[in-house]
Amino acid sequence: MHPRDFEARPDFVAGSPIGEGELSIRWFGTAAYRLEYSGKVLWIDPWFSRQGLLALRLRVIEPVPEEIDKYLDRADAIAIGHSHYDHAADLPYIAPKTGAVVYGSDSTANLLRACGTDEGQIRIVTGGDTVEEGPFKITFVSSAHGSFMGRIPGDFDIGPDIQPPLKAMEYGRGEVFGLLVEVAGYRIYHKGSAAIVEENEREVRADLLLLGISLRADTKRFVYRMVEMIDPQILMPMHYDLFFRPLSKGLRLVPRTRFGQVVGEAHEAKPEIRIVTLPLLGEYRLRP
Repeated sequence: MHPRDFEARPDFVAGSPIGEGELSIRWFGTAAYRLEYSGKVLWIDPWFSRQGLLALRLRVIEPVPEEIDKYLDRADAIAIGHSHYDHAADLPYIAPKTGAVVYGSDSTANLLRACGTDEGQIRIVTGGDTVEEGPFKITFVSSAHGSFMGRIPGDFDIGPDIQPPLKAMEYGRGEVFGLLVEVAGYRIYHKGSAAIVEENEREVRADLLLLGISLRADTKRFVYRMVEMIDPQILMPMHYDLFFRPLSKGLRLVPRTRFGQVVGEAHEAKPEIRIVTLPLLGEYRLRP
């Protein structure tokens, strides 16, 4: 099975005007989403620069303005699930460009401060905190980061004494959050990394589960357990794209994605669940 087998077939053009009462959800690869409701825009983990593998190994990771400007229009608020480079490295350019308030961990705040971001745009949150921005209510659920062969990449905090620009390995994960977004009666749970803190996440319920599925091998039956706990009507897998490629080059899967396994575990946990995928830059709308 392939994600394209479950791709949404919308009756609108992605990016076209949004109708009254509609919630727009657009995917920009990795864990990056743009949510819009009633004229207000919330971004989650916006990252567009997508440097190549050689650059990640040899050079520092800095925002690439010409790539960001292709896709980023505006933002009223930004929420960050954790501070690895593929979630947070574009923030030093995005924050001043949009003027948006950025909600994230101490690590995210330290990155922004070191890059000269206005203090008025920085909001530090910790697990259990809830904030409201326009129509959006966001709860930061204490979670964990997936591991590979027992090792969590960047398993440290970004400190206040960092000297940007940073190499990829210098972007520590910091505190990790699942993000529960409530808006217009909808509940969306954004889970950007494949590990579970069951005592926290078993309390979460959502209509739509945006589920990062890479690095899930070390978390036994990850998809089954998340669907069983969250009980969503719709599962939208994400963070399976090979993010060393520009968005313009289209989708290629991360090795060992095993999408058929994702589908099988989801249907085992909840046979009637709808599985929906988006193409890169694709859009889904929840309607009243």
